[in-house]
Amino acid sequence: MPPLEFVGIAGGQIELRRIPGPRPDAPVIVFLHEALGSVSHWRDFPAQLCARTASAGVVYSRFGHGQSSPLATGIPRPMDFCLVEARQVLPALLSSLGIVRPYLVSHSDGASIALLAAADIPLAGITAMAPHLHIEDRTVHGIQQAARHRDFFVGALAKHHRQPDRVFDAWHQTSLSPAFRYWNLEPEMSKIGCPTLLIQGIRDEYGSLAHVARTQAAINRAHPEVPVRRLDMASVAHVPWREARDAVITAIGEHLQTILPGKTHPQRRDAERPPTA
Repeated sequence: MPPLEFVGIAGGQIELRRIPGPRPDAPVIVFLHEALGSVSHWRDFPAQLCARTASAGVVYSRFGHGQSSPLATGIPRPMDFCLVEARQVLPALLSSLGIVRPYLVSHSDGASIALLAAADIPLAGITAMAPHLHIEDRTVHGIQQAARHRDFFVGALAKHHRQPDRVFDAWHQTSLSPAFRYWNLEPEMSKIGCPTLLIQGIRDEYGSLAHVARTQAAINRAHPEVPVRRLDMASVAHVPWREARDAVITAIGEHLQTILPGKTHPQRRDAERPPTA
């Protein structure tokens, strides 16, 4: 695996790993992890996807995750934490690395962040696996079940994070806080103007098909020229990239092929502005 690096942005240090790729016309793939994730949590999935698509990649840990700097906010986290990540931290990281119009591959909370980013900054496209637009009863039940085994989760997370207890508590307490029952990203989905692949496990214990269905419908209504593909996976729960790796890599590879030079699609006019630091 390529060595870990640390990049200073927004007053802190971000842990990341760069994966070289031989195809210069392919967009850089940037990986956005789940609520309990990090660079190491992805295992070798990013390297395999980059190898299969001949693309370069960047895998990074958000603040508070992996070996990145601790969270600057308390727990529970503020309701706009996904928005801040999508429209402040991620653009600052891309600018620092000199990455223009990347392709985002994302999961769970990372997928929610990717969708918000796609509504605001120029991207080649995105894959969003198991995104959350709002908190469902299923979400609450799944997190409550996990909270009963907090010690087990914290122990398992210790090999991926410098502060595994805070990672778990940030996920658990934030998602179950009363304010988050009113959290809703759906109004932002109509602003997405880049090619989008939505992947959802039907057996997902934290979210239903409503999230990908409503995202697809919102983009189709607002931007019928923008290609939106959807893959509902019958035998898959919350982690498609781990549970059905080959199928997911194939689907992302096929989607990437449609956005390579010579196969581009119209995008919103205001999507041409560069990322801001």
